Amino acid sequence: MVAPSASDSSRPTDLSAVDIAQVLANNLLAFDKRESEFSGWIHVAELPSVALGAQDTALASMTHTEELQRGMSKKQRKRVRKERKRLVFHRRFCRLRELMCTFYADDAPTCEPLDRLVIISVARVHDRNKAFQVVDYEDRRLEMYTTLGADFEEWYGAFASAVRTTQVAKSSSSRVPDEMQHESQHRARRQRRRSGRKATTVAPTEEDGEDEQEEEDDRTRTAWLYLESPWWRLHQPRRRYYFVLSRATLGCFSVNKEGQLAEKVVTVAKFTCDLEHKSLIALHVTCATGKTMRLTCSSNATTKRTMRDWVDHLQDALEAPAS
Repeated sequence: MVAPSASDSSRPTDLSAVDIAQVLANNLLAFDKRESEFSGWIHVAELPSVALGAQDTALASMTHTEELQRGMSKKQRKRVRKERKRLVFHRRFCRLRELMCTFYADDAPTCEPLDRLVIISVARVHDRNKAFQVVDYEDRRLEMYTTLGADFEEWYGAFASAVRTTQVAKSSSSRVPDEMQHESQHRARRQRRRSGRKATTVAPTEEDGEDEQEEEDDRTRTAWLYLESPWWRLHQPRRRYYFVLSRATLGCFSVNKEGQLAEKVVTVAKFTCDLEHKSLIALHVTCATGKTMRLTCSSNATTKRTMRDWVDHLQDALEAPAS
């Protein structure tokens, strides 16, 4: 059983530590070198309260053709369809823990939880039967071939998009394990400095400091924030979106009911943020076009730490051209 890296960092963790060769050797995925895409068979998850046995799971994953080939009676086929209805599908917004554990649903899910929330979109591939294409917000694609002819609305959850397609790291990043370990140590040192704790490691050299600053500037920040809706939406005064901050560029991502990805990217010209409010943190952003946005989130230790990191990052990004 391969397990993703459980590296604890403020940056959404990629899945480079997964042994792709082992996954391909197990025939879980096939890699198309020409298109640089993964494709393969996937497994559905089960409701914990009504977990199926091994025999029932095997029956529930059978196709109609396999049912006829095995000469199953009408009563047996009815039982299989009943078991299929007991299967559950994940929603569009999934944690990597759910995605990875579902991907390895055939075995005991021993993968380490990452608790990284990713946003993904699913579209039916009309020219191929029972095929769906998963797209995350960085335009990584994975084509899934399902064994069940389920309705699209049941499959939009995009469970088991797995492995490379769910990573929320920058496309240009190509790390070897030693470099990943080196970077995780830098992130740990920075985190201790930000939280005011005394660092237990040796003070970094000037060269390390330059590398840290370069990586810190290039790192992507992500958060779920509330955006106030227009005045005519009386019954929904605010909506929750997935925001990605990279330097002075702020991206807003959402997925509608049909699984279509909506993307809006703006350039931040100036901002103000109130971190001292007891119940609500408000970030007022003025875009380069003059439009203003008010982003809010509940006030607690985690959100304060996240928004303080956002404020420091925005200040550095806006002051950089003038220096």
